[in-house]
Amino acid sequence: MDEADFRASEMWSDIVKILNGGQTQGSPVIRMEPKGDGFITKAFHVFGPKVLASREQFADKALESRCLTQIMLPQEKVLVPVHLPENFEAEAARLRNRLLAFRFKFYGHVKTNEDSLPKIKDNRLRQSSLALTSTADIIGKDVVKQIGVFLQTYEKNLDYDDISDPKVDVVEAILKILEERKTRNYKLRI
Repeated sequence: MDEADFRASEMWSDIVKILNGGQTQGSPVIRMEPKGDGFITKAFHVFGPKVLASREQFADKALESRCLTQIMLPQEKVLVPVHLPENFEAEAARLRNRLLAFRFKFYGHVKTNEDSLPKIKDNRLRQSSLALTSTADIIGKDVVKQIGVFLQTYEKNLDYDDISDPKVDVVEAILKILEERKTRNYKLRI
């Protein structure tokens, strides 16, 4: 799914509900579906990892914190064909069919397993990662290990993002001033 295709559309709020609800098992997305002259309520279970392509982070920081974002930037010297190869559609259909077969084969088998999470401290990242690691747990321990390495690196980058936040700079400056005042024996008034 390319989120840029939906950002300014009526569909975007529905997609945000799916993305927000998809990280917690047992949190369905409720929709009103037309039936005859009226509507019926339907619950959709959306727990599971989602893959999005994007060139930038979400503007909605709450949504962004519920996602594992890998910014896709153009690469230099990558030979991209001007036209898609003839087998592109067939290959895309084959991949979609394999993914759909995986969903059917393991539908109902994915159970949240916090033991599959690597040692990461950030609670939101742990929550956001649980669907991915629980699904990977079905595939195999090697996949869980690879995802664990990715998540630990991702968490380090989250910490770096916090450090580069201007609000953090202000707090650090205040703490530095307070520390200097302590060493000069000034009385602190907070």
